[in-house]
Amino acid sequence: MASKQCPHAADCPLFAAFQVRAFLRIWQMNYCDATFERCVRYQRIVEGKEVPLSLMPNGKQLPDLGAPKKE
Repeated sequence: MASKQCPHAADCPLFAAFQVRAFLRIWQMNYCDATFERCVRYQRIVEGKEVPLSLMPNGKQLPDLGAPKKE
């Protein structure tokens, strides 16, 4: 059986957000390899919608790590 991978896996900008490669690989195994159709990022691309960099494959948002904290 041939391996099925998301056609956007090679250039997904989300990958740059992961500094720990092991975490990135977990996301890739769960969303990019074989079952990429359930990736919310992929779904938005197919629908022609904007894909925020902070959008995770499961639909959750990463916190804005670059914004200054309010005191």
